[in-house]
Amino acid sequence: MLTYLGGGQHNAERLFDGDTSTAWFPGWDKSHYPATVVVDLRVVRQLAKIRLYDGTGKPTLRLSASLDGQQYAPVLEWPLEQYATWVERPLHIETRFLQITLSDPQGDTSIGELELYEADAAELEGTAKHQSMLATPTVPMKPRSGEALKMGANGFHWVPLELLSPFYYYREYQCWDWMEQEKGLCRFEPTDGASGKYDTHYTLLRAQGIKPIACVNQTPEWLLAGYPNKPHRRDFKPVPWGESPLAPASYRYFARFLFQLAARYGRANVKHEALTVNPASRWHGDGPNQKKAGLDLLEYIEVWNEPDKWWADAEAYFEPEEYAAMLSACYDGHEGQLGRGYGIRNADPTMNVVMGGLSNFNLDYLKAMVAWCRKNRKDKRFPAQVVNFHHYCNQNQALKPNFERGITPEEDRLKEKLKILVDYTRRELPGKLFWFTEFGYDTHPSSPQRVEAFGTHDTETAQGIWLQRCYLEAIATGVDAAFMYNIIDENPGENASPTGVPMGLFQSSGLARGEKAGFVKKSSWQQIADLAATLDGARWKADHSTGQLRAYVFKKGDRSFTLSWSTNNTISERPTKH
Repeated sequence: MLTYLGGGQHNAERLFDGDTSTAWFPGWDKSHYPATVVVDLRVVRQLAKIRLYDGTGKPTLRLSASLDGQQYAPVLEWPLEQYATWVERPLHIETRFLQITLSDPQGDTSIGELELYEADAAELEGTAKHQSMLATPTVPMKPRSGEALKMGANGFHWVPLELLSPFYYYREYQCWDWMEQEKGLCRFEPTDGASGKYDTHYTLLRAQGIKPIACVNQTPEWLLAGYPNKPHRRDFKPVPWGESPLAPASYRYFARFLFQLAARYGRANVKHEALTVNPASRWHGDGPNQKKAGLDLLEYIEVWNEPDKWWADAEAYFEPEEYAAMLSACYDGHEGQLGRGYGIRNADPTMNVVMGGLSNFNLDYLKAMVAWCRKNRKDKRFPAQVVNFHHYCNQNQALKPNFERGITPEEDRLKEKLKILVDYTRRELPGKLFWFTEFGYDTHPSSPQRVEAFGTHDTETAQGIWLQRCYLEAIATGVDAAFMYNIIDENPGENASPTGVPMGLFQSSGLARGEKAGFVKKSSWQQIADLAATLDGARWKADHSTGQLRAYVFKKGDRSFTLSWSTNNTISERPTKH
């Protein structure tokens, strides 16, 4: 957890060894001062105070903090003027990286021990929970090119940015009520729920060269008002009680919220009178949200996730005509019929609207949506810039509730299935992008979507191999982007033990373990990072596959290379570059 930013003796671990008689001491050479060490807390934490054992001498201790390890903000300058005693100071900061600097050598036991205390729930409610120290400057995107631009992943805003470095796109699940817990009043920095700070978060993603997709779903509690029997699912259709799910106007509250989201993070300079930010602090000293527009931090908003939940009850399942009605309302207020302040494109005409990812390759569902739009919209247009599907390669194609085990993309004929959908989109919806936003494999042996070890490859390595091949199969069909699910495990405590408590579907799909397990990378993470590096700057050239050999040719600069592998299930090899 320690990184040294200077010379001298590297013994800062003594700050945390529980022994006040040992101390961090870089040495007497003044050229090694100010001496600085960075502590990586592994996850973003709310720190309430710092406590240390003040030993000999009177040096100055300086603290700076950072969410991303790049931009640091000063927190504390503390003259250590006591002798052989414990002292403490309040912090009230949110950070992952803490930079500790010692001014000069005034003793070989200046700090005998150092302790950081995280805020508990009571402290967060009763004291000042400061907003992020980081500003939101405009940061240029890192240059990327070629087929690497098509690689994406799924996750949430609390995932460490380091884990996202292989990807160009990041599809984030965002619950609507995190940002609008009170009807008509929005909070984005900070949010009402899930400790979100999206101004800061989107800025940090931009600095990393990553484009976020806000996948907004889950109906807020306040919309349940009026239901005689409270729906038991949070993903039920966001329609007030008694209104028709076939009418675009029934989705006005969702269309109104997405207008606010697009106004804040899009490119248009929406007048502040049209913004509905909650002016009240969540608790004393927290600070109110501020009205902002045109931050130019978001280019894609996805309207819901898997509306075609055929395994769910009628509360959560949208008929294709129902989802088309909601998409039309959220796109442009159903061609402006809902009035001002409704619909993404009415806030920012340049914002890309993403159709909610369908749970499987159901072309008939898309066709029914297209038919509804041609009948019910005057412009006859499909109200989204991106067509979007999910699919998991499984032995049992009866789909999610009856999954048995994962299979290779070639055994599942993933390329052929994708090609049908891509060709339909190019033919019937010209100009629309086609995204494949969920695919993946679990590494836990109890999952019905597990990948199994083969040859010399353990399950994590096998996961990486099959994911690589899914990306390449998708690229071969001409998709515009492909997103693996999920960047981290959902249940890291159980997943840490391969023979422990059984884990369910999609709980161990990550390229890294979850927060409780320290976000430790699996071997599959490096395999995907290697593929992204290989495809950066490379363009698709040709398919030279034959029999059980896949051979995809790419061109980078003035040379070509081939990625090839065997599809024979008894061999099941990784893609090899030559």
